[in-house]
Amino acid sequence: MLLKVVAYSKESKIALHRTRGLYFLVTCIWQGIKIVGIILIVAGALGLAYSSFSYTKDTDAIKVGPVEMTVKEKQTVDIPVWAGAGAIVLGGLILLLFGKQTKLNRVFLSKYIEQAFI
Repeated sequence: MLLKVVAYSKESKIALHRTRGLYFLVTCIWQGIKIVGIILIVAGALGLAYSSFSYTKDTDAIKVGPVEMTVKEKQTVDIPVWAGAGAIVLGGLILLLFGKQTKLNRVFLSKYIEQAFI
């Protein structure tokens, strides 16, 4: 059994660590972009399914000395159909463009990240 001993220079070790770190950073950004696309699709589908939602809001009506009266108001928020459909389309485009990480995409993104950090 032969052991191959390779001596790396300090510069090549730094370059290797920089490349691995850059690859990890690009992968994390890529996964984050895909998660944003999925969240947009889910939010758009919920917006289309439930066209409005309501919540209760407590407001102080009267304060006289130690006596307080509060009123519960029911608020309703309408979600436009175009907002739900737009979120689904935008999320789909994000997943279409960033769905599969190819070597070309990784190199393209890593060049911009490398320029930003150097």
